[in-house]
Amino acid sequence: MNKALLLLSGGQDSTTLAWWAKTQPYERIEALAFHYGQSHALELAFARQVARDLELELSMMELPTLSTGASHIVAHRNAVFLSLAVSYAIAHDLDHVIIGACLDDAAIFKDCSAAFIESFNAMLRAQGVRVEVIAPLVYRTKAQVFELAKELGALEYIIDQTHTCYAGARTHVYAWGRGCGECGACQLRARGWAAFSQGGDHAI
Repeated sequence: MNKALLLLSGGQDSTTLAWWAKTQPYERIEALAFHYGQSHALELAFARQVARDLELELSMMELPTLSTGASHIVAHRNAVFLSLAVSYAIAHDLDHVIIGACLDDAAIFKDCSAAFIESFNAMLRAQGVRVEVIAPLVYRTKAQVFELAKELGALEYIIDQTHTCYAGARTHVYAWGRGCGECGACQLRARGWAAFSQGGDHAI
């Protein structure tokens, strides 16, 4: 473990991983965020703040607007992001690309699954690429991500200083943070918080 590139969205998972990465023996950590026309582009302001707070060098990559449709979901988004991130890592002499894919996301987005990450790394090895994609949360639920944040001493920060809501809402305040409370991202985060608060889903 030497030099790493963290994909930083400003959300719960990637911000938790930013805190986690700071505890690892990395010589250097850079962060990369994507502006792709997302309806919740407010998240990028949080990515910038996280980078400042944790003293990470942040690069912002501008992409053509990707169609999300009414669901706010971009098909194969992680495949696109990881391909670009690996190219960036090669150019900047970085060894790892860290992505915040987690277990609960994989139930909806197949490019958040362990199988996808393994396949992507197999593709890189087949090309002779030395960069490795790692997904430390891929076997953790949202509740377990909250638990990890607690272990890192970052739970209050994650609640207050991250953005998840697809609608870009910050007006409604919940125990787990701010959002509309109705979109899929808010509901997933709320369920994770409920499981974490009840103590029935501990970190692995």
